[in-house]
Amino acid sequence: MKGSCPPIEWGKGLRDQPYQIQQLRKVVICMTSREMKYIVENREMLERDYSGRYIAVHGERVVAAGRTIHEVYAQLETSTISNPLVTYVPRENEVLLV
Repeated sequence: MKGSCPPIEWGKGLRDQPYQIQQLRKVVICMTSREMKYIVENREMLERDYSGRYIAVHGERVVAAGRTIHEVYAQLETSTISNPLVTYVPRENEVLLV
């Protein structure tokens, strides 16, 4: 990515917490891959279109999707894409252990 990540401008109290989270989010996005940035910035669309499914993201697009991670990797076997980010899109109210 161009340039360096923005510095975090920390507030001084609990009432500044939403602002602090916003600042931290900017830095995290800056420090991550294009794929992760795409996921963060398009979370609502991904939740709407791929809820409960596994996806593979390469660059700034979903290149494979399936009910199981095995389905996604099977789709990727026939492609020329290397090193996509494969992740699960949780359903609403679903808890993930990371």
